[in-house]
Parts: sequence; C-alpha cells; structure tokens
Amino acid sequence: MKGTNNLLAIYFLPPCYFSCKYAKDQTNGTVSIKKNTEKDHALIHQYVEALGAGEVDLAAMLLHPTFRAHGPEVGKSRDKKQELNYWRALHSLCKPLELKKPGLVSLQVKEGICEGDWMLGWGNYKLTLAKESHTLSGCYHLAAKTDGHRILEIQFWYEHNHSRI
Repeated sequence: MKGTNNLLAIYFLPPCYFSCKYAKDQTNGTVSIKKNTEKDHALIHQYVEALGAGEVDLAAMLLHPTFRAHGPEVGKSRDKKQELNYWRALHSLCKPLELKKPGLVSLQVKEGICEGDWMLGWGNYKLTLAKESHTLSGCYHLAAKTDGHRILEIQFWYEHNHSRI
C-alpha cells in the first residue's frame, strides 16, 4: 500500500506543481495558483482538527451534502455518511489519533474533470491501536475541493499499511 500511495503522489502532485509553475507565466493557463485562500485554508484546517479530535459532528457541518471521499485505498469512494462512519470507527479503534495541520497549496483548475478550487496538503499523523497499544505514524497527503463554504470532495492518502485497522 505504501508503494501505491507514493505512486499516486508521484503521478498527481508533480504535474500539478509544474502546471502551476507554468501557469504563473501565462495569462490563460488551465491551472494557476489561487490567491486569497485564507478562508479555504481555514476550512481544511478546521476539518482536519475536527477529525483528529474525534469531533465528527463538527466535521460533518464542513462537508457539502453531495460530498465524496476517495482513499486511502485506491479505487475506494465514500459518500458523506460513509466518510463520517469511517472516522467514527477509526476513533473507536485508535486512542489517541493525532492529525497535524497540513501545509497547504491552493490551485484553481479552470477546465476539465478536475475544474474548481483545490487545496493540496501534506501533514503528519500518529495513531495508537487501543487494543494492542501499537503506534503507527507517518505522513499523509490530501487534495480537497471546496466551493468556498464547504468541502465538496477530498482525496486522502497516508504512507502506512493499515490493514490491521
């Protein structure tokens, strides 16, 4: 799984970075760095903090009714209810669960299937399996799409094989 997550990062993140770098010098690029992103960044940070603290009801308020989540397994997709149940179950298995605030880069994709405002983020996590007292830690990365008020979609990957969870 670690290899798959790293492979996703290799394929997804560099093209976005280089597209943004190129778009800075172009007046009509498809992807550009988004300005004035404090509100979007605060939304993502609040969501990550709520999930880390186990405040799933607060996290639910930050999600759009048509929210979709992708990951951490490749090819898995969840709606809002399934996503919140996933985090509730994870909190029941892991005491404590820590998610550090991600560093974020904001992009605006102007056309195509990924059209919209996106935040790419990287952070660290640490969780302890309650029954085994076994601690897992590593990095996570996410791509989140917002409408300015709520999270529409999130893609979330982490760098550890959590098949025991």
